[in-house]
Amino acid sequence: MTVLRQAASAALFRKNVVFDIYLNHQATADAALLIVGFRVVDYLWRVVLDGRGFSLLGLVLWPVGSLMVWIVRAGVCLLVGKLLFRKDSRMATIMRLQGFSYLPLVLTFLPGSIGLIGILWFLALLVFTTAEAMELTWWESAATIAVSVVGLYILSPLIWGAYRLF
Repeated sequence: MTVLRQAASAALFRKNVVFDIYLNHQATADAALLIVGFRVVDYLWRVVLDGRGFSLLGLVLWPVGSLMVWIVRAGVCLLVGKLLFRKDSRMATIMRLQGFSYLPLVLTFLPGSIGLIGILWFLALLVFTTAEAMELTWWESAATIAVSVVGLYILSPLIWGAYRLF
């Protein structure tokens, strides 16, 4: 329950909680569990709501794909931060802080524009946590996240294409 409390506090942009997560090297696994937990609930929600058939493969691939996106986004953010802004950080730190940003995506389960609010909140949290992880200004962090979103858009066919090989 402590992890959910930390995620809720981080979602409220509480700098002291984000700093505690920053210092806790074991919280990277907690961030991964948050992402996996969210995606499992997301998959089951879509099965129930959309009337899709349940598949064990889908239940496994949905969270695995999200973990891959999480890792690639952190790597792209690290690369952009190093190349454009001459800032350095550890990839695990970026992953840890960005992983605790997923809680607002729970709003995407709700209908209408509430889901859009959840996505925008998630993106704002990514900017905030990336700024903290890499010691960037908010504008530099926003540019880093924007480039990472474009990078993921370009790399996602490669990521999902790799699934078809297995």
